[in-house]
Amino acid sequence: MIELPPELDQKNKNPIVWSESLGDHKTDYGVKIAPEFHKTSFAISDLYKDFNMPYFELKSKLDSFRELQKNWNGNDAERIQENLIVKADNFLTSTLKISQSLSIFPTARDSIQIEFEKTNGEYCEVEIFSNSFEIYYEKDHHSSESYCYNDLITASDKFLELYDS
Repeated sequence: MIELPPELDQKNKNPIVWSESLGDHKTDYGVKIAPEFHKTSFAISDLYKDFNMPYFELKSKLDSFRELQKNWNGNDAERIQENLIVKADNFLTSTLKISQSLSIFPTARDSIQIEFEKTNGEYCEVEIFSNSFEIYYEKDHHSSESYCYNDLITASDKFLELYDS
């Protein structure tokens, strides 16, 4: 293992460690980088500054749903099916720009729920089922709207539109 020199590591603020393998360079994350790229002088943290940490936290939580066994809620809920996790992952990816505002939960209704709540009280959730996306939106405590879509793009576009409204 080769530790990055301090001048490339912004005074050790970014503990990325590189390893050499067959003349190529490889990060601990498995990303191969050509040797000539590795020799370029830049701060490694610049490569990662655009990583969306809230998205990765949501993705990690979503991935943990695979571990849930039957009766995970103590109320005889079924396991979360793999195809539903994949569908929810695709929805998260399509709403990446607002991931810092999202929460994600398994439900006992054979679905996964993704939601946001704004400081002004607006609330929106999408319940992702194997065959549909059901969106519920509350502008305030007196008015609400519901939508049901079969395709990811239309559902995620509506969800983003409601977030931006």
